[in-house]
Amino acid sequence: MQNPKHGHSAARATDNASDENKSRTFAAGGAPLSMAEAALAVARTHGLTVQQLRARTRERRIAHPRQEAMVLMRAQIRPCGRPRFSCLQIARYFGLKNHSTCVHALKAARNRDGGRT
Repeated sequence: MQNPKHGHSAARATDNASDENKSRTFAAGGAPLSMAEAALAVARTHGLTVQQLRARTRERRIAHPRQEAMVLMRAQIRPCGRPRFSCLQIARYFGLKNHSTCVHALKAARNRDGGRT
């Protein structure tokens, strides 16, 4: 379904997520991840620290995992079906001034992943 105001699909990004991504979306026991837990999971997967993910570097070896962490945070869903964290909340977690970097990260990760996230 197209959003007439913005010209993009109103479907959530998690609708297109692969089974692999869905399995990483929740902590043991099915509880949604906090932002800190999501960042830690991605950092460990890539051999980084959370401090490195939250640093203001543009190095690809850190920027891409940071974008992956943002995708994972955004994929956390409330019981009502809406995302648990806004792009502004995610941006502030990473020390950013506004939500636009998070929006860019979601698009860049989707494009890198072939549209699966």
